Amino acid sequence: MLSVGLKDIKLYGYHGIYADERNKGGEYLINIKALLPEMIDSSDLQHSLDYVYLYKVTSEVFQRPTPLLETIAYEIISQIRVAHPKVLKVSIRIEKLQPLIAGSDMASSWVELEG
Repeated sequence: MLSVGLKDIKLYGYHGIYADERNKGGEYLINIKALLPEMIDSSDLQHSLDYVYLYKVTSEVFQRPTPLLETIAYEIISQIRVAHPKVLKVSIRIEKLQPLIAGSDMASSWVELEG
């Protein structure tokens, strides 16, 4: 098997169900990994997955304000799987850094999805 991924993509977004989250926005870290069949000895990108594409689809979907991070994760996975049917599985973790939870002191909250 071949894994292609990106670690700690830093993006700013306006996601959440609460008004403060949507108005102030926040910083996010995204990790994404795609699993493909075994690599063929080739220099042709058609036998792999371009990590530039992974970044592009992730950042484009992420820029649309969305109440739930789960929805963003699902949409990113769906777009990758439709555009690249050879992909066997995509895993994504979206972390909201320093979430706006009254009285809390935490590094992040997160969702993780595989599909």
